[in-house]
Amino acid sequence: MLQQRLHPAPPEAMPLPEQGNPYFDPHARHPHGEYVSMNNFNDREKAQEAKYANDQEIAFKANARRNKLLGLWVAEQIGLSGDDAAAYARDVIASDFEETGDEDVFRKIWADLQAKSVDISEHRVRGHMEELLAEATRQIQAGE
Repeated sequence: MLQQRLHPAPPEAMPLPEQGNPYFDPHARHPHGEYVSMNNFNDREKAQEAKYANDQEIAFKANARRNKLLGLWVAEQIGLSGDDAAAYARDVIASDFEETGDEDVFRKIWADLQAKSVDISEHRVRGHMEELLAEATRQIQAGE
C-alpha cells in the first residue's frame, strides 16, 4: 500500500486530464449533451483578427481619401485648379508617408498656405482636416 503511494502507476496507465474533459477534448460531450469544440474559440479569434484587419484597411483608405480631399481644398485656397490641383493633392497624399500621424501632412499644407499668404487659422485647418476625415470614412464605408 505504501509502495503504491510512493510510486504511482506509470503515466501511460493514468488518464490524461484532457481526456473526457469537454473543455479540452474536442470529441467529448458537454454534460447537457451537445459537443463542445475549441474551434468556436479559434473561429472567434479569426473573426476578430479579420475585423481588425478590415478596420485598419478602412482607416488607411480613409486617411488617403482625406488627404486627397484636403489637397484639393488647399489647392483651391492657394489658387490652383485642374491638373495643378490634382497634382498638388497627390503631393499631399505622398507627404503622409514621411512619418506616422497627421503632423507631416499638416506641416506641408500649412507651409504652402503661409507661402501664399492665405489668411486662415491653424485651428480652422485642423478642424477641416477632422471634418474631411469623417467625410472620407463615410465615403469609404458607403463604397463610394
